[in-house]
Amino acid sequence: MAILALRIWLFGQFELGWGDAPLPVPQSSAARSLLAYLVVHHDRAIPRDRLTGIFWPERPDPSARRALSQALWQIRQSLRPAAGRLVTERDAVTFVLHPGDWLDVKEFEEKVRRDTSRQVDRYTRAVALYRADFLQGIYDDWALLERERLRELYLGTLERLITLRKQRGNYAQAFICAQRLVAADPLREAAHRELMRLYYFLDRPRAALEQFVTLRNLLAGELGVPPASATVSLYQEIAAALEEADSPHLPIAPLPPPLLHDLARLPFVGRANERSALLYALQTAAQSQGGLALVEGDAGVGKTRLVNEIVADARWRGFQVGLGKADPLATSASYQLLRDALSPLLTSLRIAQLAELIEMLWLSAIAPLFPAMAEHLPDLPPLVPLEPHEEQQRLWEGCARCLAGLASISPLLLVLEDLHWADEATLSALPHLAPHLRANRILLVLTCRTAEARERAAVWETLEALDRARPLLRSHLPPLERADAVSLVRRALGAGEADAQATIFARRLQDETGGNALFLVETLKSLLEQGALAPSSNGGWVFPSEALPLPIPASVQELVGARLARLSPALRVVLELVAVLGEEADFAVLSHASDASPADLTSRLETLCQRGFLVETDDRYCFEHDRIRESVYQTIAPERRRTLHRQAGAVLERLHPERIEPLALHFDRGDVREKALTYTLQAGERAGAVYDYEMALAHYQRALALACDDPAARWDVLARQEQALSILSRREEQSNMLDEMLRLAQVLDDPVRRARTHYRRGWQEVLAGKPRQALSLLDEAAGLARAAGERDLLGDCLTSAARAWWRIGDVTRCQAAVEEARALFQETGNRQNENRVLNMLGNLHLGLTGNYAQALMYFEEDQDVAHELGDRYREAAAQANAGI
Repeated sequence: MAILALRIWLFGQFELGWGDAPLPVPQSSAARSLLAYLVVHHDRAIPRDRLTGIFWPERPDPSARRALSQALWQIRQSLRPAAGRLVTERDAVTFVLHPGDWLDVKEFEEKVRRDTSRQVDRYTRAVALYRADFLQGIYDDWALLERERLRELYLGTLERLITLRKQRGNYAQAFICAQRLVAADPLREAAHRELMRLYYFLDRPRAALEQFVTLRNLLAGELGVPPASATVSLYQEIAAALEEADSPHLPIAPLPPPLLHDLARLPFVGRANERSALLYALQTAAQSQGGLALVEGDAGVGKTRLVNEIVADARWRGFQVGLGKADPLATSASYQLLRDALSPLLTSLRIAQLAELIEMLWLSAIAPLFPAMAEHLPDLPPLVPLEPHEEQQRLWEGCARCLAGLASISPLLLVLEDLHWADEATLSALPHLAPHLRANRILLVLTCRTAEARERAAVWETLEALDRARPLLRSHLPPLERADAVSLVRRALGAGEADAQATIFARRLQDETGGNALFLVETLKSLLEQGALAPSSNGGWVFPSEALPLPIPASVQELVGARLARLSPALRVVLELVAVLGEEADFAVLSHASDASPADLTSRLETLCQRGFLVETDDRYCFEHDRIRESVYQTIAPERRRTLHRQAGAVLERLHPERIEPLALHFDRGDVREKALTYTLQAGERAGAVYDYEMALAHYQRALALACDDPAARWDVLARQEQALSILSRREEQSNMLDEMLRLAQVLDDPVRRARTHYRRGWQEVLAGKPRQALSLLDEAAGLARAAGERDLLGDCLTSAARAWWRIGDVTRCQAAVEEARALFQETGNRQNENRVLNMLGNLHLGLTGNYAQALMYFEEDQDVAHELGDRYREAAAQANAGI
């Protein structure tokens, strides 16, 4: 026999059911609203005073309580067999849901909010439960607030369901959801754009344009405003694409053509096969079959434009998108390209999610690359010290785990542009990351200039390694085909196919530029600036005479140079400053580096954007294309360039002192040697902190050049180089470096530098397994340190000597050296080094003297010092040793 249960519908009209039979709702509106309120707050005791205040606030208390009692009596009469759910007490009322009872709002919220791998099914069922808005016909304040809350939850669920349907390739179902979203919230403009895109995607472009008209009329009638620029741009793209197929009459007022600035806003033409292949890879990645794609071609051929389309496609499908772009005119930090792509994705929410999804060890591993990790997760576990190459492998594995974790939250598109300029550390890491793409929802897209990539061995080797790890989807972009180039020119000018003059002009332009998209667009801009191409009085264009050759320079660089010559001096000064600053060209930096007032600077930047030199991003100004920036930078006179770099360095030092690598570059190119040396050394140290010792050596090599003939500065740089070479086990180079350090120390007649040089040489001999040669050097170093009063250095010498005696097997001298070293470190308060020698003393007695009581004593002291220092790894190691 089936157990009867209560069924309650609050979406739409209030309905009650007992099993399959309906129950009447209370007759009075107050009783209906009260029952609905108690149901929504089921299983909670609601004070009677609160209920009277909500439903009868205008009545005196005795009258309000009588009204409450009468309404509760009506509710009991309606509930009949389910009346036991209503529990009334002296001071409170509770509505109790029994096991098996069903409430549509409760079911809806559970399906929407429960985290599950079957999100699509749950969201679909949740949306089906939403018959209409909550409690139609009830207008009490509490109901209105609850109605709005549930409505927003419903709309948000529809948006998420649309995204999930698209990720699975189910565009027809996504379209149905988009229709429901527009119907539920007709003034939500983003929903109309979504519906327009889906109409177009499902091969119904005319319906997409009609949807735009519907929206435009709705906004004008209800709010008195036009559609947003994003909606208008979408309409223009769809209308232009439809015009390419045929030229129907559309009952829509024509919109102006795109202006000839901001390359990203010009129509996207051609590349149908390449885009289709990348879209297929994107769709496949959304189904947990990640991949790797390479877009290559000559400069200006349209690689970035194609990738921008894929980025837009990915975002439309609900992908996270990470973008990194190498800078040819900057000194990159280690892993700069990878950092730029991933850092914006690591929000506080994402970091909290990653902390639950992957082992904390891997977050500790990547914390040196992404400081936000340590900021948001202050209790990250310490890392076990490893060999340098193992630490680097651990860092790469941490990056791979982080990518996989991000992709488990939502699909991930990672775009790394201009790989031919990428830093060596990123190039080294990519082959390790590639195998992790296969089973994750990740598409990695790389771009490069073919010729430059072939000329740089590290780039070509990386591409070959990637191809071996995961076959590359290669898209080689040739120049635009004639029909596509002609289409781009016509659409950029707003001319239709019927405009014969525009078509003839477009063909001439394509012939002159060879179909290179950048050259073609820059030529259009140049012709406009010269007046050779001009708007006509009838709304069309006056084209250059066919009898005369087009005034087009032979290259993009010459073309940009000619355009620069037409700029006013004030505009050119700003453009040169942006070229020098590059990635640092945000408004605050530009304002402090420029002589112009903020108002004048804003006006000039706006003019440069209108003239098609610059574009404005969310946080800075940048050139429309790298080739334009390169050309502008090369035209700056050398002395002027140095001045601009000095200005840039001074402003960055004041506003952003943490930007070490840009500071090193600007002061170096600005010929401010002392500061350039300081920041270049810091850049080397930062590279070493993320195990990129090759990059550290490159920085130190540059620092050595900056040190010139200053023997003290040169010794300091060489000391850092020598340590990096030691880590890389490049012993011959290290030995040569130590010879030069000793020569410089002798030139300086500096006993401390001589001591440090002998100490490093002695330690090298210890590592090489030559303890007796090491002792000779370490004794000399110790004598010099002792005479100079350098107790920490003396302690280091004695510690290394102890290791040499250990290898020889002389326990007595080993113990004497290490105990003296400990006393020195205690005197200087060097707790870290004391921690190290306590570990040595414990192991000495554990392994050589057999005095386990002494060993235990030292290990316990070691543990206490490590705890004081907050070094959890050493504390755990000491505890483990004590347990032995």
